[in-house]
Amino acid sequence: MVRKTLEKLGIPIRAIARRYAGIAVLAVFSFLGFMVIITGPSAEPLARSERSWPVSVTTANPATLAPVLLAFGKVESRQQANLKTTISAPVSEVFMHEGA
Repeated sequence: MVRKTLEKLGIPIRAIARRYAGIAVLAVFSFLGFMVIITGPSAEPLARSERSWPVSVTTANPATLAPVLLAFGKVESRQQANLKTTISAPVSEVFMHEGA
């Protein structure tokens, strides 16, 4: 009915359809997208509880402390001295103590 009326008025329907087809498709899909957004479900954010860990607390008191290190060991020289004499005789006294 609309087509016959437009043809009687001399308006070419095919030219109008080609010219505005893209706009019509865009309008239809925009309307459908808008309807999907409006009628879609609304998701409520989940309430998450915070994690907690038990801790022990003490009061810090200022004090002057020095580090203490107990160590045991043996110190040895890298060099070793071998003393020899041309005379053979018994040793009567040693003036150095071992380890001194």
